[in-house]
Amino acid sequence: MPAICTLENFSLAIGDTLLFNRINSELPTGITGLVAPNGWGKSTLLKALSGQTITETGRIIWSKPHFLVKQFQDIENLRVADCLKHGELYSVFYRIEQGLSAEEDLVAVADNWHLPATWKRQLKSADIQASLDTPINKLSGGQRARLTLSTAFAYPDHYLLLDESNNCLDREGREWLKNRLIQHPGGALIASHDRQLLENVNQILEINQQKLRLYGSGYSDYQHQRNAEQAVLSQRIEANRKELKKLNELKQQTLHKTTMRQHQGERRRSSQSKSLVDAQKDRAGQNLGRIKRELDRRQSQLENTQKHFQELSKKRNQKLTPQKLNIIPGFLHGTIRLHLENLCLPFGKHRAPISMTLHSGDRWHVTGGNGYGKSTLLKIIAGQLEAQAGVCQRFGSYCYLDQDLSIFNKDLSALDNLIQRFPGSRELEWRTAMGSMRLRGDMALRPIRLLSGGERLKVALLAATHGNPAADLLLLDEPENHLDLDSRQLLERALRDFPGTFLIASHDPAFIEAIGVNGQLKLE
Repeated sequence: MPAICTLENFSLAIGDTLLFNRINSELPTGITGLVAPNGWGKSTLLKALSGQTITETGRIIWSKPHFLVKQFQDIENLRVADCLKHGELYSVFYRIEQGLSAEEDLVAVADNWHLPATWKRQLKSADIQASLDTPINKLSGGQRARLTLSTAFAYPDHYLLLDESNNCLDREGREWLKNRLIQHPGGALIASHDRQLLENVNQILEINQQKLRLYGSGYSDYQHQRNAEQAVLSQRIEANRKELKKLNELKQQTLHKTTMRQHQGERRRSSQSKSLVDAQKDRAGQNLGRIKRELDRRQSQLENTQKHFQELSKKRNQKLTPQKLNIIPGFLHGTIRLHLENLCLPFGKHRAPISMTLHSGDRWHVTGGNGYGKSTLLKIIAGQLEAQAGVCQRFGSYCYLDQDLSIFNKDLSALDNLIQRFPGSRELEWRTAMGSMRLRGDMALRPIRLLSGGERLKVALLAATHGNPAADLLLLDEPENHLDLDSRQLLERALRDFPGTFLIASHDPAFIEAIGVNGQLKLE
């Protein structure tokens, strides 16, 4: 069966950073998981495959149509119908329903009268209870993810390129995505850090040291294969080391024997003619030189082989520099950080009034499925939305990180965003802080829109935790999304050690357990 996509001599760089170097590879049929640490090029590769990034060299050859679902979608002023890629036709149908249609409107819908029913079925299959004219920003992150994915699944013949598309989904949503992927006949390449999702793919594509490596089956088998390969490589390194040791011992023994023979020859010089002794000495010297050259050649071969094995082992099992996220404690004036009394959400499935009080050091988890109002509640507390009724009082400083990381100007660099957010701060301080989270070199100077989801979130975490002082209250909407496993552990440690107060929405029970919450608000 022909490959879905072929890469020929493919190279790609961002600024001075070479991400992919002369790759020759193929995408097979079925569902393929794409894995790599944050910043190694998953999002960039998906954009390049979709034609949104110009390759430095090489070719990308597709054998079928494809569809990209990005991590961050520009949702400003969009409606549900726009996200379904039929915004203009929906507007036409709306004008017809209102009796405001023109002749060209009737021509536009001539062969499309079935579409409104199709759109409603799409929304129902994605469990989205919203009308087609609902603004996208009124939906939760999980609902937006389902809506975008359902649009992609509407193209059964297309190969899907999915960039962390499961991040905002709750448990039911992730199960829905898994089942839809299995049923999608066009196949897909999905970048993800979700091990459960990766267990259900047909193969794993790994990015490592500017190259691509394909492994069969799901995540557990991938890890097993990598561990087995590393074990074989370790055995080769050890066997080569032992051979080098034996060769050095042989060299020492050979030199010792040759020296002993020379001494014996000197003692026989008095009983033999000088010409005979000199001839024997010349032959011995020639033999010694030949043996020494052969041993040196063999030693050089073994040393080069050992160096190759060690470099290969390092690349295959690369240990990333440990990351650091040091939080500067805020001035915790008083005890109450947040007070809600009979607060009613303006939209969402949760309808009961909310009353709660958070004190300094409280660490509460907001739970509930997609669409129940977790993001809406956090936006109300952050002052971005008005409550339908009730009281919302904050005390002290706060920082809100939403799922879209909208605190940033996406056209400015990470460094410029941080300096703009904290006037008077110094570039060197931010450079040092970003370097401790592996945001080094020209990465700090790239526009935020060119960074991966994980890289953006790291910058956002610096903004949230490195103010002087840091916020007394953190409002976090699924902050673990987009992070690789190593970076997620970094965030877990930072929140576990955070001396202030936070209110966090998350669907990851392991993450919540690791950060040590001491309270729960359930929206249902």
